[in-house]
Amino acid sequence: MAGNTETTSNKPHKKRSWWRVVMYVLSTLCIVAVGVVIKAYIDMQKIAPAEAYEDLGVFVFVPEDMKPLQVKGHAYAGSRARGRPEFHTEYFVFYRSTDVADDPLTADKDEAQLARAEIAAKEAAKEAAKAAAKAAQENSSLGLKDRIQRQRQRKEVKITYTFKESAGTTETSGQRLFDEGAVTRRVLKNTETENSLKIIDPTMSADDWVFDKKVRYQAMILGGSLYTLFFACYGLNRLLQRYRSKNSFKGFVDPNDMAVKR
Repeated sequence: MAGNTETTSNKPHKKRSWWRVVMYVLSTLCIVAVGVVIKAYIDMQKIAPAEAYEDLGVFVFVPEDMKPLQVKGHAYAGSRARGRPEFHTEYFVFYRSTDVADDPLTADKDEAQLARAEIAAKEAAKEAAKAAAKAAQENSSLGLKDRIQRQRQRKEVKITYTFKESAGTTETSGQRLFDEGAVTRRVLKNTETENSLKIIDPTMSADDWVFDKKVRYQAMILGGSLYTLFFACYGLNRLLQRYRSKNSFKGFVDPNDMAVKR
């Protein structure tokens, strides 16, 4: 009999322990959801409008190197969930542009060539202006032979773009991505910020890229907000149930006691 009594009395205790684990997981997910909402809102505010991006064209990028890098992250669960940054190793492939590619968004090849020519002319004009300004600052007392020799030594500067792409946490995945060879990417330049470039898929325009980014952040904000609201409503409902159960127990009167008093 004593053994049976112990087993029946341990059941509520086990149920409470499992319930505490579930509540701990739900509360941890709620904290993560709040962090996701805040991070997504901040990142969405950093996105410039589509009009601020200048399309530099589509380029061919070839892999140059593959090496591991330490990537910073955060632990949101467990004993280390204190906002401390945690690092893990990821393998990245580094690409460099070599040539201009055909623009898939332009149907006519003549229009694509004209667009590339206009882009090249703009870049050449910028480089020429920089070179002229630098030459004006040089000492004007140089002789004619020195000036001619310096002009011959100057070489045409070819503008190249670089980017890196994550291949995963293993060296095999990095080598596999490196062996795939050249890729084509579109280069966008933020005219509001200096030296700010975005390397995107060649089939996307600036409008498409900005819209896709905003939709992702809005989905993260909506999902995190709904989960936080659900958890808050559930917690409030549990508190109300406890409050009502305590008050109803205090005001409970046994009908047999009422019959005896009568």
